[in-house]
Amino acid sequence: MTRVDNTYWEGVERGRMELPFCAPCNQFYFYPRPFCPSCWSQDVESRPISGEGTIWSYSVVHFPHGPNEGWKSRVPYIVALISLKENVRLMSNVVDCPVDRVKSGMEVRLVYRELDERMLPVFVPA
Repeated sequence: MTRVDNTYWEGVERGRMELPFCAPCNQFYFYPRPFCPSCWSQDVESRPISGEGTIWSYSVVHFPHGPNEGWKSRVPYIVALISLKENVRLMSNVVDCPVDRVKSGMEVRLVYRELDERMLPVFVPA
């Protein structure tokens, strides 16, 4: 893990998401890495985000894969590509929303939930 990766997950554990911000490009990016994917600059720092966004696209999972019992007990669940106000997209879950009510363009906000003893960033309807 890099310094940027550590900052991201440490922030999530504290209930405060920070994303990498490139000073030369003046923009956030995701996934965390120690250089900007646009200009390759290493003049990068972690900055807090608003946690506000919209659902770009989504899928409803009915059959989870893998050995993780935590996900199996939650089916059906929503996996979405979230467009944050900071002009970054990331994959996450949408919770506290019936699967028949979720839609692309829906406004969401960031919250944190524990799954299998790990804090995860997830989204709820705004």
